[in-house]
Amino acid sequence: MKAYKIKTLIGALALSLCIPIVPAQAYEVKDVQATRLTSEYSLFTITYEFGFLNREVLIPLDAMRGGSRRDKSVGFALMGENGTTSLHTALGVVLSDVELRGRDYYLPKGKNGDFTLVAIVKTADVSALGLAITRLPFVLIDGQVSVGASIAADNLGPYKTPLLPALTASSPAPYTPVGK
Repeated sequence: MKAYKIKTLIGALALSLCIPIVPAQAYEVKDVQATRLTSEYSLFTITYEFGFLNREVLIPLDAMRGGSRRDKSVGFALMGENGTTSLHTALGVVLSDVELRGRDYYLPKGKNGDFTLVAIVKTADVSALGLAITRLPFVLIDGQVSVGASIAADNLGPYKTPLLPALTASSPAPYTPVGK
């Protein structure tokens, strides 16, 4: 009888290891925007929903261009017509109305939250420009156990803005805020 229980326990453990930690519906892109503010500055936003049914989760507030596996920040890249570009200066942050704990947003299990990566870019030239999230890390909390994870690079395809067209002499005037 003990052998049957042990085999059942081992089988259940093995099955649980085959089930991915990140369910496919735990995250999705809700909106992407690219706005040329002036001939020198552009604003990019990517809004995504995140949350897990059976785990608490921490999402980083910080965003930085590039970002490596050692970083706890959301990584992003600037994209030109021919791929990634390094010509421009960028500053980014993740905004949300979710509870903030230190430098991370906290979501209890069963709750989803909306998060928006906001990046302001000072352009070095007038070429076409867009933004893509390249790394989206998070921490799963299950009781006393915390596990760092990130969305697989293959799933980050929708996390990008459209390219702003290159500026030419005949381009329409950039967006001008009301009141100016």
